[in-house]
Parts: sequence; structure tokens; C-alpha cells
Amino acid sequence: MRVIVAEDWGLLSSMLADGLVERGVDVVGVARTAEAVLSLVESTQPDIVTLDLSMPRGQSDSIPDRGVGLEVARTIRRTRPHIALLAVSQYAEVPWVEEIIKLGPRTGYLLKDRIEDIPELINTMRAVTEGDTQVDPSLVAKLVARKRHNDRIDRLTPRQLEVFTLIAHGYSDKAIAKRLHLTQSAVEGHVGSIYQKIEISVTTPSSQAGQEDDLDSRNRRVMAVLAYLRWGRSE
Repeated sequence: MRVIVAEDWGLLSSMLADGLVERGVDVVGVARTAEAVLSLVESTQPDIVTLDLSMPRGQSDSIPDRGVGLEVARTIRRTRPHIALLAVSQYAEVPWVEEIIKLGPRTGYLLKDRIEDIPELINTMRAVTEGDTQVDPSLVAKLVARKRHNDRIDRLTPRQLEVFTLIAHGYSDKAIAKRLHLTQSAVEGHVGSIYQKIEISVTTPSSQAGQEDDLDSRNRRVMAVLAYLRWGRSE
């Protein structure tokens, strides 16, 4: 796995790069500005970029530009769509999560206080590189726990709430089944009931089914669940 670490704080970028290398990850570059990230992407052809969403635009900038990483992510996805993107931020910004996920498969969003766990970071990076969508568990937990007027989440059974939360993290039905020790058909049944109870729909691709369609569909359902968690309420 070839990795670019894009982080403007020197101490953290060094810690991440050194920790990844110590565990056998091929760190092909470290960038502290948006310009440097794009230059490294062109010259090193990484498998994944861990991308700080707030960093200086260029070498002459001293103050990080909040959210500039979203622009960098869009550029990378447009020009090098095969490269996985793991956004990293100190901000629990649901709109930013949604913007990253909109870029399609092989995307993720982690809060900075989680990336110091290098083994877990590597697991997340591998999952994203292999096509998963990953959303920071603490962010999802906060959204699930947030109370709204007549919240439809209250209609879910405890097991359905577990499945619902894992959908928001980006897990596939197969991965949910393995994690909860259920059959995949049982998970599919729970998913159908969840959508019915909270009254959201997830459109599926009309083209011929395949791996990319499955990944696209998974992204759509993560988006639908996050959108519900952000705005959903029952009248």
C-alpha cells in the first residue's frame, strides 16, 4: 500500500509517517500544503492519500485554509479516480463528511484524535483502498445519539439499531453479518425493515450489476443514512 501523508502540523505528520513505515507501510511522500499534495500525487502515484482538510494552500501561506482539503480531494478524484482518499480533520463536520462520500467509493473520514492509533489507522486505510466507505465511529455515534422530535430511530429494535449504525460507518451487508455473527440474509432483512421504519429510500444503479455498482450503492446508502441522521425527523 503506497501512501501519501498530507498533514500541515510537522510533529503529527512525522509521527504518522514514522508509525506507518515502522509497520511496513510504504509512505511515498509527506505533504504540508495543498500544492505539495497535488504535486506528490502526480509524481508518486499512491494507492491512498490521508488528507488533512485544513492546511495552507502553498508554501508561502502560514495559516491553514479551513476546508481546502475538500478542493484537493475533488481534484484528485477527478484526475486520478483510482486513488483512495481518507480525509482527516479535527472538526466533526457532517457536511464535510457528505462532500467526501459524494466523491464515490474508496473514501473515508476520520477525526484527528483517532489517527494516533496507527494499527487502527492502517486497518481503515486498507478498507478504504479496497473500496469501502469509512466514517469516524465517534461522529456516527454522536449523530445516532442526537435526539430529534419524534425521532424515527426510536422505532428500531436494539439489533436494528446496531445494523443501522454499521451502515452509517460504511459496512457492507456481508461485513455487518460477520461483525454481528448473523447470516447475510438476516442482515438484508434487517436493512429492509430499517429503511421501512425510518422511511428513507436508497436508489440502486440501473446498469448491469457488478463490483463498482455494489460500491456505488453502498455509498448511496451511507449518504442516505447520514442525511437522515443530520436532518431526519418525523412530523
